[in-house]
Amino acid sequence: MTEVKICGITNPEDAFAACDYGAEALGFIFFEPSPRYLNPTEVKKIIQRLPGNIAKIGVFVNPEISLVRNIWGYCRLDFIQLSGDETPDFCNQIPASSLFKAVPPAIGRDLIAIDSYKARAFLIDSRDQGQFGGTGKVSNWEQAMAIGRKHPVILAGGLNPENVGTAIESVLPEVVDVSSGVEIYPGKKDPQKMQQEMMQLYKTHKVNPLGGCLPILLQIPVFFALYKILLITIELRHAPFMLWIKDLSAPDTLFGHLPLSIPLIGGFAIGPLPILMGATMVIQQKMTPTSLDPTQNKVMMIMPVVFTFLFLNFASGLVLYWLMNNIFSIAQQFYVNQKLAKEKEALKAS
Repeated sequence: MTEVKICGITNPEDAFAACDYGAEALGFIFFEPSPRYLNPTEVKKIIQRLPGNIAKIGVFVNPEISLVRNIWGYCRLDFIQLSGDETPDFCNQIPASSLFKAVPPAIGRDLIAIDSYKARAFLIDSRDQGQFGGTGKVSNWEQAMAIGRKHPVILAGGLNPENVGTAIESVLPEVVDVSSGVEIYPGKKDPQKMQQEMMQLYKTHKVNPLGGCLPILLQIPVFFALYKILLITIELRHAPFMLWIKDLSAPDTLFGHLPLSIPLIGGFAIGPLPILMGATMVIQQKMTPTSLDPTQNKVMMIMPVVFTFLFLNFASGLVLYWLMNNIFSIAQQFYVNQKLAKEKEALKAS
């Protein structure tokens, strides 16, 4: 699926909104004449609050290599984008696996000239009267298609919610780079347009953004049915299971009870099953990529504590079901993370 980069971020609100709507990468402009320029100190403050799975890209135009290296290390950028007329020799001072290079207009579709650059991907953008991007004008899609047959392409230039679907279907870029098409004015993003952009992307790829809820929705009837069975089936009462679990229809009381009682609820049992279930929820949250900022992540970490407390008095069978579901989910996420890590390593090696 084509990924989305929102470029020209100038404030934390736009950065967090872009992450919330599903952008995989954010671009920060370090070219002072640009109306979207942001000084490195402010960029660093924003990056420190971003989720780890969001790619942070620094955009430069005909810079000194010392400036690139200093800002790269200071802001802890993931990638460098060179959008000017930098030569292949200049670009070779940056690792190819970390470089995005905008194709200068003079090169056009000259694949031999493009091959002289060593980059992770090539950016196709539009220019206008000294502007090296962010013009709002549509770029040369035919040039992008020609280059895309041999190299990974990032498509930029005048992309907006109305034309991004057509652009993806025509060019098949690995990334779409959006800036002016989702702005109220240069440097200020429009949350509604960013959301529309992502919805159009999902529509183009026939992806349902609510698809991730399906496994949970399917489990709810099973969980409720198991709850009713354990509650009303007499045959399961005091039926031993294994290890310390002697009754699946009763709470896990291996460690006794909490020394407190709440009216209408009573006391609370203490056993390994609810504690293990809460621990697996924490592991799941740590392993699963998120677009939440660090503050929101800390708030979400309260959920395992809340669920552990709620499940203390649930039947052992219910808690065991949820625990095993968490374990299988952790194994699945571990496999996915390992596979993605190998793919990234292979991409860097190439």
